[in-house]
Amino acid sequence: MATINVGFSKPKTWKPFAQLIMFGYSIPYDHVYIKFHSDYYNRDVIYQASSTMVNFMSPVIFQQNNVIVKEFPLDISDENRKAMVGFAMDNAGKPYGAKQCLGLAWVRINKLFGKSINNPFSDNGTTYVCCEMAASIIEQFDNIQVPYDLDTLDPKEFFDFMSQITRKV
Repeated sequence: MATINVGFSKPKTWKPFAQLIMFGYSIPYDHVYIKFHSDYYNRDVIYQASSTMVNFMSPVIFQQNNVIVKEFPLDISDENRKAMVGFAMDNAGKPYGAKQCLGLAWVRINKLFGKSINNPFSDNGTTYVCCEMAASIIEQFDNIQVPYDLDTLDPKEFFDFMSQITRKV
């Protein structure tokens, strides 16, 4: 068995995009990532959709720029962890879903007025935003069904979902 962590963080310095997310959802974090251990390299690795693309980062560098708010550990089989790392490598460099983020903002604005809509810029994994990427990984490699459309999933919904499933474990 291996453990992966689904993490939630915020930047150490003021960033307008992060502030909009935290303000818009009334949450103390703006970002979601996956952390896993590479036995081969004896290193922890952060896998995330940030800036302009999906990427890997050292936890040391990540923590120089970010505050970890919460991490949720999930146990997965060694076979699934190996497949997950392969998936991560195959998708590193995929573009960040900037248009999808605009769509999430539009979904949020509509939700504040009581209207439920789909993300008008959903792209079914052609690009990734952070919570979509993390939710996709736990669905594929931990067999956990996330009860939301991943193109419309927001960080607050995902945090609440992770809180529920890790309480049950």
